[in-house]
Amino acid sequence: MRSGRSFLGVIALLAAARLGADNPPASPTPAPSPSPTVPPLVAVYPPAPAPQSARGPEAIKLFGRLDDDRSTVFIASGTPDARVTVRCPDAFRTLEIWTYLEHPTVGKNARIVFYPESPTGTYRYWTVLEGEGVLLAPAAKGGLRAIEAAPGACADALLVVSAVKDITRRQGDNNGGLAERGALAVPHVLLPPGAKVEAPPTLLVSNKPLTGKERKKLMAGMPEKYRQFLSDVEAIITDVERDTLLKLGEDYQREHFLDDFWKRRSLAPDGIRRIDCQDIYWPL
Repeated sequence: MRSGRSFLGVIALLAAARLGADNPPASPTPAPSPSPTVPPLVAVYPPAPAPQSARGPEAIKLFGRLDDDRSTVFIASGTPDARVTVRCPDAFRTLEIWTYLEHPTVGKNARIVFYPESPTGTYRYWTVLEGEGVLLAPAAKGGLRAIEAAPGACADALLVVSAVKDITRRQGDNNGGLAERGALAVPHVLLPPGAKVEAPPTLLVSNKPLTGKERKKLMAGMPEKYRQFLSDVEAIITDVERDTLLKLGEDYQREHFLDDFWKRRSLAPDGIRRIDCQDIYWPL
């Protein structure tokens, strides 16, 4: 009797084992992957480096004045890793090309071109908005493409062409050029020793054009001086320029924008001042 029960028990165990083989346990259902995080708004205006007031006296010693864009970039970004003065009077004005191997705003191996403004000789930060005309010497024959094809005796010709191409790719368009200049080449106030130095807050905005409602809201928050400016130049300002000014958050940025606005309209392609548009549209 006992052996019969043992035999039945073995049969039961074999049946259970076979049932388990035919029906393996279900694998656990994988957890659903999390939804991708929506990227933040694009920083159209790159974050500006914190100004270093201690560099002010050295900037004056190097460049002679603080309203020279080389001084403002030097104060904010420090000494470049390379600085080349281009002396090719038959092809270019006396340009300066700076290179930063690592820059917090414009990235790695970033080049910056400065050109002498006519007739003052003060150096300005070049952007795609100015075009190549302000870089060329009055006697230059053809544009950058012609110089690249036949650099002649200018040892730095290909360096200038390469720098302009790099900057054009980096800035993308006029709006990008204005944004970059606003971040790097703005006036800096030298604070007294011991004063706390703070970088202006980063302005995060969408890269889409402003709507009429957004323009109205930003206009209402601007100082009266800049509202009047927009009203006076309505006939000649572009939509990109208007939106750029409206998005600026600090008065020193707005003042620099106004300076550039009038310079762009008062200089001929060869960089020589022909007419002062400010006296026509917005006399002070």
